[in-house]
Amino acid sequence: MELNKSAILRKTIDYIKFLQNTNTRLKQENMALKMAARQNTLKDLLTTGDAKYRPEDTPPPSDISLSPDHSLPSSPEFSNVKDESDDELMDTTTGMLDSSRLTLCMFMLVMVAFNPFGFMYNKWSETYDSIYANRRILGYTPPTMSLTSSVMLWLFNLLILGFCMVKMFVYGDPIIPQKCKESQTFWKHRRQAEKFLSQGDKLSAKQELLRCLKIYGIVFPTTRLELFLCLCWQIFRQLMHRLWIGRWLSSHAGGFFIDANARYEALTSCKELALVFNDLHKIQLVDGPAETCHMLGLTTALNALNLADAAKGRINPVGMVDIYVGMALRVKESVPSYLNVLQRYYLGLAQLSCTNSCEPIPKRLQWLFTPYGYKFFLSNRSTKAVKAGSLPFSIMKDSFDPLAVQIKMYREHLLETAMQIILSPGHKSDSGSDKKTDSICDALIYLELLKDDVSVNAKTVFGTNSVQSYADPVAQWWMTFASIACHWLMGDECSETMYKKMEMIPEPLASQNDPLPKAIVAAFIARKSYFSYGLDATPRKILHQCDYASHLLSDSLTFTSCKKKDNLVLLAQLMVCDWLLETRTSLWEDSVESGSKTPVSNSVLSSFQADLSSLRILAEHIPVRWSALARVFLYEATARLMAGAAPGRTQQLLDRSLRQRHIKQSIICGKGDRNPQEMGGERQHAAALYMACKHLPGPLLSSPGERAGMLVEAAKTLERIGDKKKLQDCYELMRALGTSTVNN
Repeated sequence: MELNKSAILRKTIDYIKFLQNTNTRLKQENMALKMAARQNTLKDLLTTGDAKYRPEDTPPPSDISLSPDHSLPSSPEFSNVKDESDDELMDTTTGMLDSSRLTLCMFMLVMVAFNPFGFMYNKWSETYDSIYANRRILGYTPPTMSLTSSVMLWLFNLLILGFCMVKMFVYGDPIIPQKCKESQTFWKHRRQAEKFLSQGDKLSAKQELLRCLKIYGIVFPTTRLELFLCLCWQIFRQLMHRLWIGRWLSSHAGGFFIDANARYEALTSCKELALVFNDLHKIQLVDGPAETCHMLGLTTALNALNLADAAKGRINPVGMVDIYVGMALRVKESVPSYLNVLQRYYLGLAQLSCTNSCEPIPKRLQWLFTPYGYKFFLSNRSTKAVKAGSLPFSIMKDSFDPLAVQIKMYREHLLETAMQIILSPGHKSDSGSDKKTDSICDALIYLELLKDDVSVNAKTVFGTNSVQSYADPVAQWWMTFASIACHWLMGDECSETMYKKMEMIPEPLASQNDPLPKAIVAAFIARKSYFSYGLDATPRKILHQCDYASHLLSDSLTFTSCKKKDNLVLLAQLMVCDWLLETRTSLWEDSVESGSKTPVSNSVLSSFQADLSSLRILAEHIPVRWSALARVFLYEATARLMAGAAPGRTQQLLDRSLRQRHIKQSIICGKGDRNPQEMGGERQHAAALYMACKHLPGPLLSSPGERAGMLVEAAKTLERIGDKKKLQDCYELMRALGTSTVNN
């Protein structure tokens, strides 16, 4: 029994060695067949095989004494050898070069323009006439080219043109079956490129994408002439696709009479090539013209678009939208401005692709199809990310997504526009020649657009398989800051959720060296404490919080003094300064109403002067339209009122806050006195009228009815710009003075 077991084990080991040798030999023969597949036919391989079997490959003889019940099963490797070999022997189709296809285009152009076969036929007819000119019978003249001959000649020309079109559009694109070895190599480089993109390695990702194209036999041109020829072909193909004939021919890639499996393989190859070109174009857009010339960028974008049109049934609508938007970005970057109509065309195709699909428009793309987002995309010429200043106002997680750059600029534009309206309402809007002026309610419209955009938690626009998120906590925090300021001006109460969001500074902002976010939170707490005055805050605590915020604001101004000025940073600093000065002014007015003496303490006055100094620093860099200089005159007059100074100079400062250039000595401004270029802000205009009526002595006013007229004008101005909080204060003063209210 022991001997029988040892014999079985020995025979088993011998059989395993035989299987290993056979497997190695079959792999070698398979490789040799693949090498000779392009030169020999299947019949030659079957009749001229030169496989030689070595004696050692023969299986060892089996022991007769062994029971047949213990015979070994066949190896599972042999059952799969035939199928794997059949898959690997599937031929790949090499496409035509762009220069070759352009040569066929030139041949077609020559056929249409010069009709060489017609010219040859006419020459032959002239030769025939010259030979048989003297052999005419009874004046018989041989007929010239008849109608039938012309029709046949043009049909022959059309046949040649059709052959060229079929060769270029149907058999011009490369095809690689999914189960062949080249496809496996392609996917290895493709996944590696996606990995490098997720890691931020732009150069390595670009190399892997170029290797993917090389597997399909596509190599980028090396000379400018070749690049120009490739671009000409891609433009011609795009024109044919727009005329439908090109798309119809490209949809039959691989042949007209092929089976469904071969058609699937051809369209899949077009799809994968389109996505590779799209990723490569994305990197080129981020690089900018400094590293990628405009002709190469246009060639890559048109390659992606043409191949996507050829495989339109295989690419989902979101992928088509990505390619259309990428083409619009390339037009914005590389095409002259007088051809901007192409941007509108490709954006229209993107919107049409979303509309015709069963899927809704992706949330992350909806901003592009809103009227304001569409207008911004067309008007903004920049496609490259601008270097961030001292503070980020929006974060961009995917730095290799060109549309992410547009989204970031769009968010910052909405935030800047809203903050400009909040700080300086009453200016004319940019909507044509209408006389409508921006009110504080208009700022809420921009903030709502921003809210719809930053609250999205979706995948990136380019590369829908990635896991990047478009939620932007930094932009959300700045939007909350502007929303709170807007609601306070309108006299509305904000929710506690909004207050909690404001107090929690995002990590990208908290880690910055600029203390402006901390100054914003400190000023917010001080302003909020004033609105809840009497509940959990006292004037002393509020003033102490204002001093802390003023110190942080001064540090922020010092930090940004040697840096390039950023409009958003200046707007945020101006809003903090506004909050602090308004809070100090309101506390002083409350103390005056409660019976306190007019001169305030030196500490309160010095703190007010510190904030006023910060405002003067900001006024040196802020544009005139933001009314910073009018604020300086207003708060200088307020400081004089708090100190109990002579009212004459105070009246002059209030008058200057109404108009930056002193035109009329009276602070009443009639309709004919206003010059748009010399006027301060509408809100500062109303505040100056209110302060003059409330705190200036009566003898300084020129007539008894002037105070009533000033309050009426202030109320109308506040109502026009939407400052309901200040409007209520103006109404209370009008009731206290016995002035008739304004008819709404």
